This record gives sequence, C-alpha cells and structure tokens, in this order.
Amino acid sequence: MRSLGLAVAAGAQVSCNLIDPSAPPLDTLYDAVSTEARGRGCTATRAELVGLVPEAVLQAVPRDRWLELDLGEDRTIEFRLARRD
Repeated sequence: MRSLGLAVAAGAQVSCNLIDPSAPPLDTLYDAVSTEARGRGCTATRAELVGLVPEAVLQAVPRDRWLELDLGEDRTIEFRLARRD
C-alpha cells in the first residue's frame, strides 16, 4: 500500500493506493488511520472509495461496515464487468 497525508482546509486527507488487495482488509486500514488521527487530536469523519475493488476485498470487510467505508457490491470490478453483458 502507498499512502499520503495532505492538509485540506481545516483538516487532513489520507489517500491510500491499494497495491496488494489481500492485506490489510480495508476496515483494518481505516481503523488504523482513525486511531493515528485520534492520537494527533483529529477525527476521521468519512471514507471515500475512488474506483473499484475486487469482490474478495469487499467480502473481507464485515457487511455492517460497508456504508461507513463507502463500499457496496456495485463498487466491485466483478459487478461492473457483469453489467457489460
């Protein structure tokens, strides 16, 4: 994974590029960033998925966290490919 922290307005943005989709799971990554932010007096307010993820990445995250992490079945590569038929 590659990551970058950027100052944005009164807050910060953490951008992560997933290079190895098998580790760590996205919820673990988000929780780690949130913990680090709290340690610096900040609060993680949202996640935004830009692009698509493999179905296996989605399934590695508990369904009850999908909304919080901007995930859904329609955000997978497999879903989009199936819609092309």
